[in-house]
Amino acid sequence: MATAKAIEIVNMNVAKTRLLEPVTQNSVGVDHAALVVGGGIAGMNAALSLADQGYGVHLVEREKELGGLLRKVRRNLEGDDVQAYLAEAIDKVQTNP
Repeated sequence: MATAKAIEIVNMNVAKTRLLEPVTQNSVGVDHAALVVGGGIAGMNAALSLADQGYGVHLVEREKELGGLLRKVRRNLEGDDVQAYLAEAIDKVQTNP
């Protein structure tokens, strides 16, 4: 009984597929751009890397200024001036077309 029901279902679906139209293939243009969320040092580095590879980049940051938590750090463990590095990164992002 179950086998007969299965055969009936398969036959109905085969008949149904004979009425289907073939799928047409459409071509859609692609915009080679990226959205980077977060203007901290990681987001800025990602945006600059993508821009260097030729992609358009949209960088969004919820705060008024770029830099994220790195704005609160003055020096790293080696004693390097983190704020100078941050200022350079911000300048690169802001001057990148």
